[in-house]
Amino acid sequence: MPVIFGLLGLVFSYQLIISRALSAFRDQQAATLQLNEQRFRSLFTQNPDAVFAYNRDGTYESLNPVTEAIVGLSESDLLGKHFRSVVCEPACSKQDVERTETAFNRAINGLPSSYTMRLIREGASQDLEVTMVPIVVEGEVSGVFGIAKDITDRVAAEERLLILERSLEASGNGAMIIDVRTDEKQVVYVNPAFTHITGYLEQEVIGHAPLLLSGAETDTADTEQIQAAIQQGTSLSTTVRTYRRDGSPFWNQLLLSPVKDANQQVSHFICIINDISERKEQESQLAYQATHDVLTGLGNRALFSDHLVHDVELAARNGQTLAVLFVDLDEFKPINDTLGHNVGDQLLISVAEKLQQGLRASDTLARLGGDEFVLLLPDLSHPDEAEEVAGRLLDALNKPHRVSGHELHVSASIGIAVNRGGIDEPERLLQHADMAMYKAKQQGRNTYEVYTDDLDRKLSQRVTLRSELQEAIEHGHLNLHYQPLINREGDVDGLEALVRWYHPTKGFISPATFIPIAEETGQIIPLSRWVMRQACKDAQQLVAQGLLKGRMAVNLSPLQFHRPNFLSTLRNVLNETHLAPEHLELELTEGILMRDADGAIDILHALSGMGVSTAIDDFGTGFSSLSYLRDLPIDKIKIDRSFVQDAAKSDKNAAICQGVITLALELDLRVVAEGIETVEQHDYLMSLGCEVFQGYLFAKPMPLESLITWLTQKAQMTDNA
Repeated sequence: MPVIFGLLGLVFSYQLIISRALSAFRDQQAATLQLNEQRFRSLFTQNPDAVFAYNRDGTYESLNPVTEAIVGLSESDLLGKHFRSVVCEPACSKQDVERTETAFNRAINGLPSSYTMRLIREGASQDLEVTMVPIVVEGEVSGVFGIAKDITDRVAAEERLLILERSLEASGNGAMIIDVRTDEKQVVYVNPAFTHITGYLEQEVIGHAPLLLSGAETDTADTEQIQAAIQQGTSLSTTVRTYRRDGSPFWNQLLLSPVKDANQQVSHFICIINDISERKEQESQLAYQATHDVLTGLGNRALFSDHLVHDVELAARNGQTLAVLFVDLDEFKPINDTLGHNVGDQLLISVAEKLQQGLRASDTLARLGGDEFVLLLPDLSHPDEAEEVAGRLLDALNKPHRVSGHELHVSASIGIAVNRGGIDEPERLLQHADMAMYKAKQQGRNTYEVYTDDLDRKLSQRVTLRSELQEAIEHGHLNLHYQPLINREGDVDGLEALVRWYHPTKGFISPATFIPIAEETGQIIPLSRWVMRQACKDAQQLVAQGLLKGRMAVNLSPLQFHRPNFLSTLRNVLNETHLAPEHLELELTEGILMRDADGAIDILHALSGMGVSTAIDDFGTGFSSLSYLRDLPIDKIKIDRSFVQDAAKSDKNAAICQGVITLALELDLRVVAEGIETVEQHDYLMSLGCEVFQGYLFAKPMPLESLITWLTQKAQMTDNA
């Protein structure tokens, strides 16, 4: 019995030990399981990516907070819902929905899958990298784990990189990337445009130094500048002469930019190559055109001015003699107008070639424009050398110019200005030469004139007078005086309107002084327009008062008479002033009729048709032609005062007066003798048969108010007689 109880005790003790060991083992397993569960839960909940679990039918069983943030729904909203409630259109594309279905089905079949998709929520999109793996329990797939990684930033970066790469590939500028981390500084990338520009293939460039683009004419300073930029890790923009594979050079607008790595160390350089050879050529052409005359190839005003400034400063510094020659062709415009601009241009080219003959390399010949040329002669040994050159130029230009089948002759007027008297202002020299050229024109052309101070003074007076005349025209400082014309019976036959200018400081300025200036400058047009309107207005007043029985005579200028709108302007003036054409007479010089005889005939016939009479003023002083006295509708001729003054004493003047009067009477023209100052002159011309007289003997020119008084008194004396 005791043995049995002992054995039983051992058995109970063994069982107790085993029971306690099993309990301890179970406790250890439970602790391990709890630890693993905590670790898994931490992996599940603390994962930076979205982690979620589906059961076999695709409904959500669990998900971590990141998943809630991505889909915008809480765990309670998603649990028990099928993934199609989230992964569906329009939140996802149709393709992404299909990819999700496929990956889920593969995972259910025990095959893990990965894919990318884009989820759109509240207008914002997220790019996700999704991995689905099967959940295997006891050898059976009980569900699917899904892991979604937010790769939005990575996709954006990849897209930017792709865009940049494609941009480089599509760029018209060459691109070359150089790895500067090694001493060799090898090329690691070139785009297609690089090959197109340089001719080098990609395989010929990759792994080599970029110096292969340099050549014999590459400026070493440019090469050193590029190397310094690479060594210092700085940007550079420059234009260099580089070479293609076939050895042909081109202008390269080069841009170097450093590329830094994550440690802010320069690892690469990107080199942008732009072939600007065509632009360089255009710039060169523009620079040439900016300083040269396109037609003749000579320098233009800009180039001449630049050389003039330089040479004048050099001459002043070294005490040298310098001259400027201003060359203006004579009567070039008629050639240009009659034979055409093409012939005119060819003539200018011929002139330029002749002017260049015999010039020194230091001389500067330029075309200012039109038919004007200038020549700069520096470092002359004596001022007379300029005159010798001018003489040679005139001789050269006088030789025939054979142009387009024509043999043309042209001369020039040349003005010379020398830097004497300390003149060191370039523009003044050019102005002086221009003034001297103008004087040469006045001297008959085909000659030269040297500038003098007296010439400057006279021309300055003319310039001042021209400005003052313009002011007088614009501000009404001019006046009309009227001089009566007297017939053989002593009655008033008509009036002549004469313009007068009383300057506020210079007093009376003779028409012989300011009328030629007005004709040269074109001021004669507004002046003549004013005279015509004012004379007609005053004439209408006199007619209305019964003081004018004859006509008001108004002098015409050649420019006014030959303007296309002359007749229409005249009709407008008559309409505005209400003056009948029967009270208007226009005085023309012989030069007006000789300038364009055919045009003058048409105008005179039109005037006659209007009822306006015409008279030839200063008859005998021009190139008189008896044919126009016969053919033209002229009513009156006026013998110039130069023949009248000595008619009673000079047999020649007397013969001219008698001949003119006899001829006029035979042609049924009335004759007026101008400048009658003595009774002797009047009586002699009366004896020759002259019909009308004008001069100080009868009345001086007077303003309208004085004229009205004079006419009134004249009428009263006639009535009393």
